[in-house]
Amino acid sequence: MRDFAAEMRAEGKMRRSRQERIDKIMCRPGYSWNETIQKCLPPVGYGEKRPNKPNKPQPPTELPPIEADIQPTAGEAIAMEAYQRQSQGLQPK
Repeated sequence: MRDFAAEMRAEGKMRRSRQERIDKIMCRPGYSWNETIQKCLPPVGYGEKRPNKPNKPQPPTELPPIEADIQPTAGEAIAMEAYQRQSQGLQPK
């Protein structure tokens, strides 16, 4: 009778890349061997914890003044003209 489990393990070993074999021998599960620094490295994003930096309060941003091209209504234009005439001493006819 064939030992399918042993065949599957042997086939898996043959397919496994060099890096995977080194990782399995040298490191814990999930870690990867780095040949440059000769050290096992954790998965990306799970490295050493960095100390939290204190939050600095952000200075309030000053908004530029709103410059809108608002046209006065006809009634407002007439009222403004009448006010200017009265301030200049002119009487309406």
